[in-house]
Amino acid sequence: MQKAVYYELLQITLTRIFGELPMDVFESVVDLLEWKEIAGGEILFHKNDEADCLYGVLSGRLRAYVPTDDGSEIPLGEIPPGETVGEMGIFTESPRSASIVAIRDSVLVKISKSAFEKIIMVSPKVVLNITNLIIERLNRQNLSKKTNYKITNVALICLHHSPAEKAFCQAVFKALNHKASCSYLSIERISQHFNDPDIANVEKADVTNYRLLSNWLDEQEAQYNYVFYEADTLTSEWAKRCVRQADKVLIISESQYGSGPSAAEMALLHTGSSSVNKTLVLLHPPMADFPTKTSSWLRSRRVQRHFHVEQDNPSDVERIRRYLMGQSVGLVLSGGGARGFVHVGVYRALEERGIPVDFVGGTSMGSIIGSFIAMGYSAETLDKVMRKIYVEGKNPTADFNLIPYFSLIKGKKVEQILEKYCGEVEIEDLWRNFYCISSNLTKAEAMIHQAGKLRKYVRASISLPGILPPVIDEEGLLVDGGIFNNTPVDVMLAQGVGKVISVDMNVQRTLQKNENYQSGGTWQAFKGRVMGQSTGTRIPNMMSVIFQSTTISSDFKANQYKPYCDLYINPNVTNFGIIDWKSYEKIVEIGYQTAIEAIDEQLKTTLESFK
Repeated sequence: MQKAVYYELLQITLTRIFGELPMDVFESVVDLLEWKEIAGGEILFHKNDEADCLYGVLSGRLRAYVPTDDGSEIPLGEIPPGETVGEMGIFTESPRSASIVAIRDSVLVKISKSAFEKIIMVSPKVVLNITNLIIERLNRQNLSKKTNYKITNVALICLHHSPAEKAFCQAVFKALNHKASCSYLSIERISQHFNDPDIANVEKADVTNYRLLSNWLDEQEAQYNYVFYEADTLTSEWAKRCVRQADKVLIISESQYGSGPSAAEMALLHTGSSSVNKTLVLLHPPMADFPTKTSSWLRSRRVQRHFHVEQDNPSDVERIRRYLMGQSVGLVLSGGGARGFVHVGVYRALEERGIPVDFVGGTSMGSIIGSFIAMGYSAETLDKVMRKIYVEGKNPTADFNLIPYFSLIKGKKVEQILEKYCGEVEIEDLWRNFYCISSNLTKAEAMIHQAGKLRKYVRASISLPGILPPVIDEEGLLVDGGIFNNTPVDVMLAQGVGKVISVDMNVQRTLQKNENYQSGGTWQAFKGRVMGQSTGTRIPNMMSVIFQSTTISSDFKANQYKPYCDLYINPNVTNFGIIDWKSYEKIVEIGYQTAIEAIDEQLKTTLESFK
C-alpha cells in the first residue's frame, strides 16, 4: 500500500538524493528503505544525536530548529515533500546539527548508514550529488534574511461554534480566496467527497483509510495555495488532525464568553507541534467600545498573537487576511518631541493612498501617536486629538519644578493628558497590535512594552532624562526609549510582519559645531531671547542638547535596520525644536508631503503589495 500510494514521490525524492539511477539500481534501493510515519508535533531527532541515517519526506512537512539554553527555539527552515533531511550528518559523520520536528502528520523513508554505504558502492556518483545537496541547503540558509515561513494550512478552532464565529471563518476564507486559491475543509466536505460519514474521524489504527485521507489532504495542499481546516468539536479525531496539519491555528471566540480555556481546548491545543503559531481572535459586536480584560484571555493561553475583530467589519477581516498571507503592514514611529508631529501627516498620507496599518510601534512621541493609531483613530480623528492637546490646550511641558531635584518638569500635565485619552486601557485591549519602547536605567537595557497599562508605559517612553521624572516599575526605573532604540524597526521585524514602514526624523545630527559659540553661551542666549540683541550665533536649548545626547547611540541601530524597511520616510524637520509645539501645522505638512513623495516614488510598482 505504501509503495503504491507514494511511488511517484518516492522516485522524485530518491532521484534528488542520489541522482538519476538505472531502474534495476532504483529497485534495489527501494528494497533497502524503511518506512516511518510520525504525527505532527513528534520529534524525529534531536540536535547532537548520532547521525546514523537520512530521511526523505514523502508527505507532510518537517521543521529544523536549534534549541537554546532558555528553552526557546531558533528556526532554521522547513522540509517539504520531496526534500531530504539528515544527509549532512551521515555524509560528514558528525552529530546532528539541529533538531527536526514534524509540523504535519508525515510519511518518511529512512535510509540507514549501512544502506547508504551499499548504494555508494553501486553508484559512486551519489557522493557528488549529496555534496551538491549540502551546498544548496547552506546557500538557502545564508540567503534568508527573514524567518517568516510560507503559511499554507490554517486550522480554525471555534470555541463555541456560534453563528458569529462561523461567519467570521467564512469571511476570512472568502477574502483570502479572492487573492489566492484556497480549499475549505470541513467534516461535511470530507464526508461528502469520500461518501463516508466516518472517514474524517478515522484513527491511525485503521491504516488503509488513515493513509487514504492523509494522501488526499496532501493533494489538497499541493493543489491550493491555502487550505483551511475547520474543526467540528474540540475533542474529535478530525479536530486533532486539523491542529496537527496546521502552520497556523486561529482560536476564535466571541468576546462575551468566559475567558478561561476549557480542558478540551487545552488538550486540543497541546496536539501537534509546539512551534506552530497559535493566534487568538476575539470577535466584538459592531460599533463596540474598547475591548476589555483581554489580559485574562491571554494569561491562561500560550498564544503568539491576538487580534480584536469587529463583527461585520470588512477592514478587520482584511487585516486577518493579510496576517495569514504574511502581508501585515507594520508602522514604526520614532521619537523626537514636537518633530514627531510629522507622524500625523504621514498617517494621513498612508490613509489617502489606501495603505493599511496592522501593527504599530513607537518610541517617545512615536509612542503617543502610535497608541492613538492603535486605538483605531482615523487620520482626521488623530489630527483633532493632537490639536486639542498641543495647539488648543496648555503647554504640556510648562509645569516646571521650582527645585529640579529629579527633573525640570513635574509631569503632572502630561499625566493628566494621558489619563484623559488613555484611561484604564491596557495595551492588549487596543484594536491594533501595539508596542512602545522605554529605557530601563536599572538594567541598562531597552524595554519592549506589549502588555500592561497603556498610559503608564507611554509615559515611560516619553520621559526624557532630566526633563520628565522616570516611571517606577517593578523592572526598574524607566525613561525615554530613545536612549537605546529611538526607531524600533528591529522590534517590528520580530512581530513577523510582511511590510515595514519606518518614519525616522532623527538620522541627521542637528547640533552642528559653531565656531562663534564659546563658554559664554548662556549670556549670548539671554541677550538674544530676552533682550532682543541678536548675536548671530544660534545656541541650542537645553532640551535639544539632552535629547540629542540621549538618542545619539540609537542612531546607529536606526541606520542598521534601514535596509529592512519596505518604505522609509525621513522628513527634514531639523529647523524645529523638540518643544516647538506652536509649529504643529508646519511639521504635520512636512510629514504629509514627505510621505506622499516617498509613497509615489518608492512604491510605483509595489503599492498593491501593501493592501
